[in-house]
Amino acid sequence: MNNEILNELLAQEDELQLHHFNNTTAWELGNLIKLGAANISASISIEVYAFEQVVFSYAMPGTSKDQQDWIRRKRNSVMRFGHSSYYQGQYNASKNRDFEAIPYLDPKEYCAHGG
Repeated sequence: MNNEILNELLAQEDELQLHHFNNTTAWELGNLIKLGAANISASISIEVYAFEQVVFSYAMPGTSKDQQDWIRRKRNSVMRFGHSSYYQGQYNASKNRDFEAIPYLDPKEYCAHGG
């Protein structure tokens, strides 16, 4: 893993900031994601989290409860480390360590994967 990829991910995190966000924005964002997935026949679970609560959640037909738990674990990682779960996975890979094997992190509560 090289620093170029990590820098690109950090730049994306910086660029993809919303200047205005409220519950209506959350619904619109979640619904756009849902419609986009439906257009390509993808079956996904969606969660938009803000204001210390889930403000949009949708599980498309064909999904399972496991996907909701996966989302929760990724959200926990983002809230703890302040970066995307994908960045955390790539960062730890660049250090030749498995995020889920870090001794002070419970892998049932945290994960570092994109999506």
